[in-house]
Amino acid sequence: MSPKPFDFADPAVMSKLSDATIVKAIKDGGAGVGLSANMPAWGEALDDKKIKALATYVRGFCKKK
Repeated sequence: MSPKPFDFADPAVMSKLSDATIVKAIKDGGAGVGLSANMPAWGEALDDKKIKALATYVRGFCKKK
């Protein structure tokens, strides 16, 4: 994929992303946070509660080294 997706399991990557940024990226897509438009927006398909739960799930991929 171009650009390559973030490694959500890498603490160095995830420490740079706030929870609000992850939520906004899910809701508004990559372009909504100044990143690739290849990531679609899910704000019309998922309500805010589900988006926050998904952000928590994604954050859970991060493993402390």
